[in-house]
Amino acid sequence: MRTHVEFDSTFFKPVPGEEEETNEGIFGKALAGFLVTEFRGKGYTTDVNPEDWGWMVDLIPAGEDLGFSLWAGCSSLEENQWLVQIHPDKPVVRRWFKKIDVQSPVARVAELVEQFVVEKAAATNLRWWSDAESGRK
Repeated sequence: MRTHVEFDSTFFKPVPGEEEETNEGIFGKALAGFLVTEFRGKGYTTDVNPEDWGWMVDLIPAGEDLGFSLWAGCSSLEENQWLVQIHPDKPVVRRWFKKIDVQSPVARVAELVEQFVVEKAAATNLRWWSDAESGRK
């Protein structure tokens, strides 16, 4: 599954004061805000929350109850280098006594993230991480 993508873009800049909500040297608020706008345009309900590692964008497809939490994490790697992590990052999640196949909704989010950053944020050098790099294996 494609769940972690890094890319280069000068479209996103650190937001003054955002490090007070995350950790020093961790940026991604502008990227998260961008994704919120783009996903809302595709009918998703979204919310953004700061985390110590960056910014979490909750994603709820319009009219759907997925039965699991779907979100994208946004953070900086180096100057003008960004990472988006899509969660869940494993093909199946467990809820109560059920297994839920998450591959289709996660693949759709991955497809949209790539489309958004390439077409609207002039992203270059996109690289989807391998299972080993993302911790899936």
